[in-house]
Amino acid sequence: LIDGDMRKPSVHRRFELDNNAGLGGFLQGKAGIEELIQKSGAHEKLDILTAGPPSRRPDEWLRGRMETIIDELLEIYDFVVL
Repeated sequence: LIDGDMRKPSVHRRFELDNNAGLGGFLQGKAGIEELIQKSGAHEKLDILTAGPPSRRPDEWLRGRMETIIDELLEIYDFVVL
């Protein structure tokens, strides 16, 4: 599960997860995608990529990169939900 709402992220609250880096951290090159994925605790087979801290201009980071991120995750997972 990817929280793609980088302006008002909320998935981390619902699952009580850290939101210090997430998708935004990956897009900024702070960490690899696999380092940022967290176990949900709600289900053993549900992993979550939080959005990271809110951003006013996430479109600059996302431009042309979401397809790459999804392709990379589909090498690891059967399903990717945004």
